[in-house]
Amino acid sequence: MELIVFIIMVISCITTLMVQNQLQIHFTRKKVHMLFHLLNIIVVTLVTTIAYIVFFNELSVTIFSRFYTYFFTILFIVCFVYLFIGVLFVKFIQSKQKYVADKDTNIVYIKQKYLNKDDI
Repeated sequence: MELIVFIIMVISCITTLMVQNQLQIHFTRKKVHMLFHLLNIIVVTLVTTIAYIVFFNELSVTIFSRFYTYFFTILFIVCFVYLFIGVLFVKFIQSKQKYVADKDTNIVYIKQKYLNKDDI
């Protein structure tokens, strides 16, 4: 796969994960739904497949017969890339959070780097 198509795949993975994160914050109170991940993978695969077809001049009358071959080949690659970027994205979001909530109690712990030294 060429570099341009791979960059488009990575950018669309990051974009769909950002949109999913905002949807989870606003509508589902940060509960993770596997349907969002499945839809993200399908969207990223479609975008990458269309980019591959357009960039490599595969537009022809028989494109529909070869579309499924491209789609399932790229789907296999997108699953691994999406998994890797998803893990990195979750770690990035957790590092940007200013607090950690305890699941058993209603206690919220503020991270040390966000506390003022004068307040302690």
